[in-house]
Amino acid sequence: SPTATPSPTATPSPTATPVTPWIGDQLSAPSDPGWHRTPRVNPPYKIACLGAWTGNPWRVICDSETKLVLDGYKDIGWVEDWVLMDAGGDAMLQKRQMADAVSWGADAITIDPVSAEALIPDIEATHKQGIYVASNNESPLPSEITHVGTIVNTNYYKYGAAGAEFVAERLIAKYPKEKRQMANIRGIAGAPSNISRAEGCQYGVSKYADQGVKLVASTDSNWSSSKAREDAADVLAAHPDVRGWVTQGAAMLPGIVGAILDAKQDPAEHIITDEDVVIDLKLHWQYNFDFLCTVNPPSQRIWSIYEVLKALYGCPVRKINHFDPPIISSEDELHNIWIDGLPDAAYLLTHMTADQLKTYVKA
Repeated sequence: SPTATPSPTATPSPTATPVTPWIGDQLSAPSDPGWHRTPRVNPPYKIACLGAWTGNPWRVICDSETKLVLDGYKDIGWVEDWVLMDAGGDAMLQKRQMADAVSWGADAITIDPVSAEALIPDIEATHKQGIYVASNNESPLPSEITHVGTIVNTNYYKYGAAGAEFVAERLIAKYPKEKRQMANIRGIAGAPSNISRAEGCQYGVSKYADQGVKLVASTDSNWSSSKAREDAADVLAAHPDVRGWVTQGAAMLPGIVGAILDAKQDPAEHIITDEDVVIDLKLHWQYNFDFLCTVNPPSQRIWSIYEVLKALYGCPVRKINHFDPPIISSEDELHNIWIDGLPDAAYLLTHMTADQLKTYVKA
């Protein structure tokens, strides 16, 4: 057979620089989720739940779910006793409440920190004492804390990014470049979820920058519909071409719609994101604006209680449980959602029944 011609020596390609996953992707799919087991303790258990504050309907539902679930676990013999404490937004009070829970004899503690930074030393010290601690909702990032049992949290980075991407894509489809402007109506300054959602929003906007999409205003509206109305009015006065609004939840959408109407604009020309609140759906149907529900389930705490019970019983548990926010858009099934008779302030993605929502959500 003919002799093969030798191939020329190949020039090696330069080694590609590894791409670091965006933090939102890393939280949802961590390379090491921290699976662990603790020595089994037989039930029933004493469970202490520490809340940050109770000042809006989302937290009313969170607390109501907690009471219903813990009473259920008590009825079937898994929980001996439970206590739910409200820190009223006071980090120092929450530190004392954690010490009180230890003195009470808690087998495990779930905590929604008032300030993750302030409570990390208390969480770690308590967990090292052998009391299983689970954090939820306003948790520190896993990179910031070592000694904690499990973290159960909405992936707030992806929450913010999903809202920004939805608004950006609708702006591109509907408006010329000079009108592809959006505002970010945020929550309480300094809250971990507020920071993460804002960073996720900025990440989402950056993906469409070459198509003229701009984030022209950001404001901390304290998860208050009335404050959101004032801040949105200021945004429209300074940037009358804004047509996109990414909110960070807590039913701030009604305030934005009010500001749009006050400015003599048609809400149907706007694109708005918020959460799964009954009043938001009613306004969407009334004014026909593009709407995205980025859901922050209040059931994070009851999920953390479930993880606590698994851990105490000796089952494997993940340290990092960041879940992507459920998404419902105006092109999906919003028109099929049943809300007849539900309070305007009720959230829909909940384990509570319609009758329970009517009972617990008063205003």
